[in-house]
Amino acid sequence: RKSERVAKSGKACAAILRNGQAGCEGEQLFNEARGANLSDAWLSNCLAAHLGFPSAMKAMGIYFRYGADPVPQDLVRSYAWYTVAENHGVSNVARHRDAIEKDMTPVQIAKAERLAAEWEPNPAECEAYEVAGE
Repeated sequence: RKSERVAKSGKACAAILRNGQAGCEGEQLFNEARGANLSDAWLSNCLAAHLGFPSAMKAMGIYFRYGADPVPQDLVRSYAWYTVAENHGVSNVARHRDAIEKDMTPVQIAKAERLAAEWEPNPAECEAYEVAGE
C-alpha cells in the first residue's frame, strides 16, 4: 500500500534527521502527494514539510486553513505553517496568512507566531492525525 511505503520512507528520513541531516527525500515525498488519496497526500505533505521541503510547508498551511480529513480546521496552525514556509523562502504565502488573520483574535495570532518561531522538524507529528475509518 502506498501509505505504508510513504510511512517507511518517512521513518527512514526521520532517523537521518535525528543525525542532523535535513531535507531527506522531502521533494520526493511532496511529489508523491500529487494524485494520492487524501490520507496518503496528507502523510506525504506532512513528512515532506518536517523534512524541510518549503512547498510542503505551504501545503500544511492550506490543510489546516480549510480542514480536511484527517486534519481539523485550525487557523492557528495554518498561520504558523504559512509563517514557517515564508521563513524557508516561499514568497507567496503572506497573502494566505493575511487572509486568515482577519478571522483570528490577537491571542491566536500571538500563539501562531510563537509556534512558528519555535518550529523544529518533528516527523512524528504527522502520526498524530489518523484518517477516519482507518
